[in-house]
Amino acid sequence: MELVYYILENMMATTHAIVGVTIAKAVPDPILAGVLIVTSHYLMDLIPHWDFGTDWKSRSKGATGVLAAIDTLMAYLIVWIIFSSQLPLLTILVAASLADLPDWLEAPYFILMASKEGHHKASGGTFGLWLGKIHKFQEDYIHTKANFTQGVLTQIVTVIFFYLLLHPHL
Repeated sequence: MELVYYILENMMATTHAIVGVTIAKAVPDPILAGVLIVTSHYLMDLIPHWDFGTDWKSRSKGATGVLAAIDTLMAYLIVWIIFSSQLPLLTILVAASLADLPDWLEAPYFILMASKEGHHKASGGTFGLWLGKIHKFQEDYIHTKANFTQGVLTQIVTVIFFYLLLHPHL
């Protein structure tokens, strides 16, 4: 049951991937699309949500890594189901990967170096402390967390907003 709850509340990789592939579908220039996809990740992080780092202090690092992998695999599966008849597989994979890249860059901190005592206790020497400071900045100024109901609603509204923004003819 815990896994089902986690999947329901931690669908941010899927939300990022859907928006990323929607951008790739709407923007023909691959360089511009890539920049917009990565930028959308940070804009979406400002909207109240969950991600694999939510409640990471209450789980083992291994469990956090496994749940993050499940979240990512679900994202790839869902965008493939939605867009496979509209875009080549390579476009879907690249767009979804770019959409989740910022979280992947943060993942090694959570899995390898994060300390449940706080950012100032990260392992990994100077590199770990540096990643801890980046994570603290993101948590303080970029990531906006929400309760379950608000988080689910904002994720649904975010996907609909970006889809309608990029496909106004609907």
